[in-house]
Amino acid sequence: MSRLIAFWSPSGAGATTLLLNTAAALGARGAGAGGGLAVADLNLTTPTAALAADLLPHDRPFDACASRLLPALEEGRLTGDAVDQMLLDGPGFSLLAGVLDTVAATRMTEEHIKRMIQLLSLRFDWILADLTPALDSVACLPMLEMADRVILVAGPEIGSRFHTRRFVLPMKAMGLDAKFLAVLNRSEAGTAEQVAQDIDLPVRAVVPDLRQQHDCLEAGQIAYLAQGTGSALGRFRTAIDGLAALIAK
Repeated sequence: MSRLIAFWSPSGAGATTLLLNTAAALGARGAGAGGGLAVADLNLTTPTAALAADLLPHDRPFDACASRLLPALEEGRLTGDAVDQMLLDGPGFSLLAGVLDTVAATRMTEEHIKRMIQLLSLRFDWILADLTPALDSVACLPMLEMADRVILVAGPEIGSRFHTRRFVLPMKAMGLDAKFLAVLNRSEAGTAEQVAQDIDLPVRAVVPDLRQQHDCLEAGQIAYLAQGTGSALGRFRTAIDGLAALIAK
């Protein structure tokens, strides 16, 4: 049976960055070696996973986007083979690109999202889903309810902590917080304890800031498999490996 791992963060906190790198790390660890691992971009407002990973075909990017599946979804005839043909090859994982067509995104429903996940679950042992920051998104709450684990990514900024706490409170009321694994991204010295206090959840993993490292990849790209031995990149890889190990338990 496949495992569904949802990544959520307030806008700009880095859930997509950590998802892509964690997927690469899990792939390197052999997670889903039998049935494979998929990344599903379910962020309907900023579907950047395929762009950040540089996996979209540059000549015809929209041909690889999930909006092409919408007619079959609306007619109830989407098949696993059709989804499989849309998958892009990443380093250790397959990726279902997001809905770049904003008009098509407004036509997506909860049932459409669930159907895509169901079809992916027939093909893959692991599914990592990138969620929209808005809790009322058609993809967000259903995926949180379906997920085996929710990776909750917070940034060190006051605004990020505030928006994360606003997300956590209703989730606790619904009993979904038991699935949460809180991660502090772009950590600064001494911020983990403060973030845990502010969001009212223990921080289980801390990922260092790569933005000041000139030879590292920019936010959103897959730094995990990048060549280089810089100390910042090494600390990042170690943190991602730790996060992958927590998820794999």
